[in-house]
Amino acid sequence: DFEDSASPTWNNMVYGQVNLCDAIRNQIDFDTPRKSYKLNGNVANLPTIIVRPRGWHMVEKHLYVDDEPISASIFDFGLYFYHNAKELIKLGKGPYFYLPKMEHHLEAKLWNDVFCVAQDYIGIPRGSIRATVLIETLPAAFQMEEIIYQFRQH
Repeated sequence: DFEDSASPTWNNMVYGQVNLCDAIRNQIDFDTPRKSYKLNGNVANLPTIIVRPRGWHMVEKHLYVDDEPISASIFDFGLYFYHNAKELIKLGKGPYFYLPKMEHHLEAKLWNDVFCVAQDYIGIPRGSIRATVLIETLPAAFQMEEIIYQFRQH
């Protein structure tokens, strides 16, 4: 969860991505003077991972495009997707996302457009991404059908 349960410091965001990448590849381990921790060796038992990127209202101030900080949503999604989507598909799973703070069907359309471009870019079939959304505002509640329609492929 890169959204509400994480403090959005650069280290937290980057190490969160590293941990996800390592978990998918069964490479997480941690040693203390008294004990060692390791994932079991069977990647078939990898739990379903659902990534929650930060909301559209946030920016990632450590990465700029054309002298503007990029959207934190795009940063979180893009880094995770680019480095893990093909590996997840090889494991019989997929890139799954939980999208926070959805307020309007046009936000859903934007996410759908991002998903389509990303899937085409790395050469995986459209519809490989799956997404669920959190409806937490009254305006979004009145647009639920339109929001669901935008995600019909995902």
